[in-house]
Amino acid sequence: MAGPGRMIRVYVDTSVIGGCLDDEFRAASLRLFDRSRAGHALLVISDTTLAELASAPPKVRDVIEDLPRKCVEFIRQSIESEALAEEYIRQAVVSRRMLADAQHIAVATVARVDVLVSWNFRQCCQPGSHPRIQRGESSWRLSASGDPVALGGVDI
Repeated sequence: MAGPGRMIRVYVDTSVIGGCLDDEFRAASLRLFDRSRAGHALLVISDTTLAELASAPPKVRDVIEDLPRKCVEFIRQSIESEALAEEYIRQAVVSRRMLADAQHIAVATVARVDVLVSWNFRQCCQPGSHPRIQRGESSWRLSASGDPVALGGVDI
């Protein structure tokens, strides 16, 4: 959890980045990116996300390219995160066909981010939805009413 003087670290997957250009998710994605530009959140992006973006349209890739470097932390898969992703699959937390989702969750877990945001695997991100992934720590939600992104009741 972010403490005094430390920005909250928010892992975003490809769906959140692409969401900046999608009618359904544009407002929420842009609000999160604006909060980062304002210095309230550090966007954490993994090599898994970058690999997925490699085949995305240029406009989607530009979303990340246009961010100031101070807004982004890049992280890489590790032996530990790869093993954790495989364990999620072995334990049937995530199906084999959702390997990329398992990798996103695992790398974010190993990196100890404060918040994981995705528009693709909502079943894993909703508070209390999956106790084997959610460790009972602070939760986030973005309400349909447009309330700000929050972590444990604290706006980011």
